[in-house]
Formats: sequence, C-alpha cells, structure tokens
Amino acid sequence: MKLNTLLAFMNILLGCCARILSNATYLTATALVTNAQNHSALECWEFTSPLNTSSSAGTSGAATFNFVNVEEAEYTVIPPRFDGGTHNAPAPQ
Repeated sequence: MKLNTLLAFMNILLGCCARILSNATYLTATALVTNAQNHSALECWEFTSPLNTSSSAGTSGAATFNFVNVEEAEYTVIPPRFDGGTHNAPAPQ
C-alpha cells in the first residue's frame, strides 16, 4: 500500500496511537484494506522506526515520526494542554 494512502487512512480513521516497547515508542495505525475480491477489512499496522522527540520550536518535546521515503513529511503527536514554548508561525499568515 502506498504511503500517501496510509496517511489518508490515518487521518480518516483517527486510529493512530503509539505503543511502547523496549524503551522505544512506535507509531501504529488502523488501516482499511481491500483485497482482489473487493472485500474490505481493518488491519492494525505498526511502523518499524520508533518515534523521536522533537526539538523544533513550537513542538519541542513532542513525539514525532519521520516518514522514510518522503521529503518534508513528519507526523507530530501533540498531547492535550501541550506547551511547546514560544515560537513564530512557520510561514507568513
């Protein structure tokens, strides 16, 4: 399945979560998949790369995931009441 399809599933299903294993946290996603007979099923996928800790202004300390074969794509987990510090907008508003 293509990465952009997976990203769409992550946003649509809101089934994203994180799992902690051996002092590392891994991103998991619920995916809607279809086989050749057009039967659909839900699957739980786990990425093999662990989450990192952001050092970027505004998200410092949050969990981030960098997609391997995609430029400029990053998934950041921002918990409720998160204070990432003072920062400027990333682009003119």
